[in-house]
Amino acid sequence: MFQNLLTLLTYFLLHCDLAYVILPGGECLNELILRNGYAKPSSDYFCFHLPYFQQIDTFAKMQKKGIYAFTSDL
Repeated sequence: MFQNLLTLLTYFLLHCDLAYVILPGGECLNELILRNGYAKPSSDYFCFHLPYFQQIDTFAKMQKKGIYAFTSDL
């Protein structure tokens, strides 16, 4: 799914750099962080993988992983 080792996405309005980070083993760091519930995808900008990242986030919420372990109901 992810081909480059690092793909920068720049969002000029907030002047921040966004990136897909691919680890040496081929895993996407962004996906791993989302899957374990330690990040949330932002819909403030669009990236190609946003719908996929939102789906992963939903599963992390349902499983009460990471940050979602400390919330009562989302």
